[in-house]
Amino acid sequence: MFEDRLKLDSLRRITFAVDSINRKFGKHTVYSGATLCLKDKEPNDRDEAPPRRETALPGETARQRLGIPRLEIAC
Repeated sequence: MFEDRLKLDSLRRITFAVDSINRKFGKHTVYSGATLCLKDKEPNDRDEAPPRRETALPGETARQRLGIPRLEIAC
């Protein structure tokens, strides 16, 4: 009742087009322009890759990681 039908339909079409392009040409081919400013941000301690990203397990590639849950054991 209070929705702007034209805006919703436009957003739906845009989302469908972006998803189609990304499926056809690979993930992150098209993405939001809001993320373009991230390269200019100040570095912080969360920018470093976690140790799990530094080594691959057998069967993993840089783009395809096995879904292994994180396990921490406190002694």
